[in-house]
Amino acid sequence: MTATLQLDPVGGLVADLRARLRGPRGVRIALLQEVDDGLQDAAAAYRDAGLAPDEAARRAAAEFGDPADLAPLYQAELDACQGRRTAMLLAVAFPAMTLAWDGLWRFASIGSDAAPPSIASVATLLDLFSYGAAITAAATIPLFGRASATLVRRLALGVGLFGWLMLVVSLGASAYMSLVDGGSGVQEMESSAPGIAVVLLTVVTSLAVARSATVTVLRAGRLGFSRPSEPTAAR
Repeated sequence: MTATLQLDPVGGLVADLRARLRGPRGVRIALLQEVDDGLQDAAAAYRDAGLAPDEAARRAAAEFGDPADLAPLYQAELDACQGRRTAMLLAVAFPAMTLAWDGLWRFASIGSDAAPPSIASVATLLDLFSYGAAITAAATIPLFGRASATLVRRLALGVGLFGWLMLVVSLGASAYMSLVDGGSGVQEMESSAPGIAVVLLTVVTSLAVARSATVTVLRAGRLGFSRPSEPTAAR
């Protein structure tokens, strides 16, 4: 990397920063492009002031700073974006699944017999949990734009873990309700097109939540970055 910095200070600096950052690909590319554009503008200004191109590039890179020191600040912005995306997914996915299952039981002639009290109680608690958890996830979204870098990481980590908690509780309760009473609910869904559609929706949505929550936890919980306290810019 040192040789690259010597040959192309601007390109080497951007490459160094790229290697240090992890986050949503589109946002990361846009952020690095913004850094590159700023460095190119600074180098052009130095050239206009009479410096040789190589010296102008070195001056612009030196003025930018050490990527190792600046990477945590840019990483905080990526963490905020990842956390917001996961929170938005949680806020939409679980109410959508709840509404789909409620509609299935109510309008598709599945589970038309009186449900055992245990199923009715679990279903009611699951509905309350899904909507309450979705509201909680939605409430974290604006916090990512105003939090410090340290708080962004903790918030993203919390959202990812919360997503997994929601997923485990929802799937566990759904499995219990499907298997109780001899598994009659499963048999009815297997012979119903709406039932199969809702199950597929649940599987796809659950996989999306699991992936997003896992990525958020892994990125927010990574080691090797300092924890600056500067606030991240709202997006």
